[in-house]
Amino acid sequence: MKNGTRSGDPTLGGDWFENTGGVTLSTAGQSAGPWAQPALGTFGNIGRDTFRGPKLFNTDMTVFKDFAITERTKAQFQAQFYNVFNHVNFDLPNTTVDASNGGSINNIAYGTQMRALTFALKLNF
Repeated sequence: MKNGTRSGDPTLGGDWFENTGGVTLSTAGQSAGPWAQPALGTFGNIGRDTFRGPKLFNTDMTVFKDFAITERTKAQFQAQFYNVFNHVNFDLPNTTVDASNGGSINNIAYGTQMRALTFALKLNF
C-alpha cells in the first residue's frame, strides 16, 4: 500500500484499489483476468504498491511555563495536546477483493486517537 489520494471513483466500492485492468469482479471467487487465483505454492502476481491507503497526519504539542512564587518556591504549569489539530487518521482499507466490503475502511489507525488534552501544575519547594 502507498500513501496518497484514492484512485478511482470515491462513490464506488473498492475505490482504494489502484488498478484492476478495468475488469470488474462479477462473482465472489472469480478466477479469471486480473482476479485470477495464484498458482499453488506461489505468492501471486500482484505488483508492488498496488494497494494504497490514507496518509497518517499527527501533531502533538507541549507547553511549559515556569513561575517564581518566592526565591525557593517555584511552580510550573504544563499543557500537553495530543493530535492538536484533531485530524482523523483512518486505518488501511480491507484488501479482500472478493468480499462485499473490499476496499472499505472501518476503523481509525492503530495507536492513533482523537484530540486529548492534559494539564498539570508542579510545585517545587
